[in-house]
Amino acid sequence: MPPKIDNAKCDGCGICIFDCGALCLELDPVSDKVFLAHGRACVDCFICEEVCPEGAIRMSIGKPK
Repeated sequence: MPPKIDNAKCDGCGICIFDCGALCLELDPVSDKVFLAHGRACVDCFICEEVCPEGAIRMSIGKPK
């Protein structure tokens, strides 16, 4: 399941964009917020959730143990 992005928490730093190996995320030039541009490409790696310093990204499924 693709990540959910909380725009209220997202500061547009772009760390998640650069760390996403599946290239799912992009920065909206108008709002300066990250958005899920290519959800079907998501491989559920949880990297975006882990690297977000604002806690703005949550995966829809629980992290595997």
